[in-house]
Amino acid sequence: MTRDFSCTNGSFNLPYTVVSEATAAGTVVTASLSDMPGTGFPTGLKVAGFEVDLGVDLNGESVALEGALTYPAPIAGGGAGNTVQYEMPDLSGTRVGTADLASGSIESLAINMRAGFQFNPAVPVTISDNPLTCTPGAASSTLVTTRDFSCTNGSFNLPYTVVSEATAAGTVVTASLSDMPGTGFPTGLKVAGFEVDLGVDLNGESVALEGALTYPAPIAGGGAGNTVQYEMPDLSGTRVGTADLASGSIESLAINMRAGFQFNPAVPVTISDNPLTCTAVPEPSAVTLTEDFSCTNGSFNLPYTVVSEATAAGTVVTASLSDMPGTGFPTGLKVAGFEVDLGVDLNGESVALEGALTYPAPIAGGGAGNTVQYEMPDLSGTRVGTADLASGSIESLAINMRAGFQFNPAVPVTISDNPLTCTVVPEPAVETATTLVATSPAPGAVSLAATVAPVAAGTVEFFEGETKVGEQAVAEGAATLSLTGVAAGQHSYRADFVPTDAAAFEGSSSTVQDVTVAAVPAAATATALTGSSPAAAQVALSATVTPTAAGQVQFFEGAVKVGEKVVASGAAAVGLTGVSAGEHSYTAKFVPTDPASYVGSTSTVVKVTVAAVPQPGPSAACVKAQGDVTTTAAAVKKADAKVKSTKAAVKKATKAVKKAKGAKAKKAKAKLKKAKKAATKAAKAAKAAKSKHNAATGAVKANC
Repeated sequence: MTRDFSCTNGSFNLPYTVVSEATAAGTVVTASLSDMPGTGFPTGLKVAGFEVDLGVDLNGESVALEGALTYPAPIAGGGAGNTVQYEMPDLSGTRVGTADLASGSIESLAINMRAGFQFNPAVPVTISDNPLTCTPGAASSTLVTTRDFSCTNGSFNLPYTVVSEATAAGTVVTASLSDMPGTGFPTGLKVAGFEVDLGVDLNGESVALEGALTYPAPIAGGGAGNTVQYEMPDLSGTRVGTADLASGSIESLAINMRAGFQFNPAVPVTISDNPLTCTAVPEPSAVTLTEDFSCTNGSFNLPYTVVSEATAAGTVVTASLSDMPGTGFPTGLKVAGFEVDLGVDLNGESVALEGALTYPAPIAGGGAGNTVQYEMPDLSGTRVGTADLASGSIESLAINMRAGFQFNPAVPVTISDNPLTCTVVPEPAVETATTLVATSPAPGAVSLAATVAPVAAGTVEFFEGETKVGEQAVAEGAATLSLTGVAAGQHSYRADFVPTDAAAFEGSSSTVQDVTVAAVPAAATATALTGSSPAAAQVALSATVTPTAAGQVQFFEGAVKVGEKVVASGAAAVGLTGVSAGEHSYTAKFVPTDPASYVGSTSTVVKVTVAAVPQPGPSAACVKAQGDVTTTAAAVKKADAKVKSTKAAVKKATKAVKKAKGAKAKKAKAKLKKAKKAATKAAKAAKAAKSKHNAATGAVKANC
């Protein structure tokens, strides 16, 4: 393990690069320490020894190590030019883990320097503790990046593969550069040095690095066979981040070449700036393409499995072709070469590739047992995109076979064009397998889950027997269907996969899956009743049933059913007539059509008060007759009273006549006569009044 520290005491700064070799045996850890240089030690210092505490991380565990060392005699040192290396103590400590050491780092350092000053050799030195505050320097990390560039100046093209080792310590970044080869340098060129700006990406951050190098004397080079490797400057720059370097790339390169031409050694060279325009060379990427073709010419069918490795560098595309087997070639055929046009799709872009190959001499082949493999030309073309190749396919193939027939070796073969019509051989439809799982998650419900392998687009149709109960599109190789309202008992289901592309995938059917479905418990219902009397002797009854269910509502007064009605939209109503006046009590009873699905219910009692039917009023004749009865009855009563009073007067007058004598007798007789006359008149009036009363009573009987 190693780490830089800056150890201070007062104004003195003592740099110390700690190099420690830790050794672990079980839980016991020991460690050595590198010597501490005397750089920065003050003049007159004499060191008697050191006490050290070192904090380390071993396999992810923090471990404390400590040790002390006292020299046999204090060691003098300090001041300018001090080259003393102070031996440091060995350290020891314990850890919890026992695994072999695989990783480690130095985390902290504490040093007590046992020392004192001695400026007069005659005065003994006084040794005391001198604690040093040790601060770790930024840990460094390195990363090697590389990229090909093409650097130009005028007509000169200088290829340069940049290999740079970047080192980061905190925010400071330094980097080395690989030598630049002299390939492409012109004759007579003498190079005095380089100024370089390098743009890099470190951990996702853009960092600019720069540096310059001037050679002690210009270096000659250039021309054919130039093998000079030009040393490039070291670079430096700063970044924002401080994390260890984990990823990086070279993004840009700018070079100013300090150089000049010297064709006459007697004439001194004039050095000037020569900026180079450096362009990154696209990294090549490749993808292997394959497709089966059937190539025909006349009656001949030539099977050809094309295997092509397409390579792209920027917009330039090249491709190889697999050899074409001679299977199907006719007897006597001699092939002089091929011209090929290949249409490919690269990263979604259509690209045309072409190439031709002429053999040194026509190749014989054809006929039964032909095992010749005909070499095919390399192809090339251009594309618009520049991204690395990630996907591709062969779309079309056109071949012109330069060939001719030679049945007589004495007759030279005549070579001509023989265009082959090449058609993609359809891939056989892939077999699929459909599996079905049927479950009943709840009474009256069935869940059907089908899986199709391999994954293919299409639909799954679900059947019970030969009756299709539903279908679902396949999504990620699965299709599900939920059924409700399924009758209780055992049911048998099947799933059929119907592919969208029947040429690519075959359909398949699952085995029949049985599932037992429990009956749905009859649902409870509630019946509510309202009643009113819209008119005398009438009652209106209205019932509602929830939830809505088929059936009828029967209406009762007590135990007597007074009506019934079929439920419509959850309601039923009846009207009753001829109901007697007074309070009546009614109930409504719901009777379901399907008692297995719904439970009947009865409402609470509803009371309705019914008014009596009002009687019709008397006629005018009746009213008159009743009035006449009242009037004549009063007249009869008055007449009877008159008769009674006149009879009393006659009786009194008769007594007076009997008692009267003389003149009084005559007067009494006159009063008697008058009283009798009045009594007779009263009797007649009473008779007439009674006659009228009897007539009025008869009229009442007749009209009322």
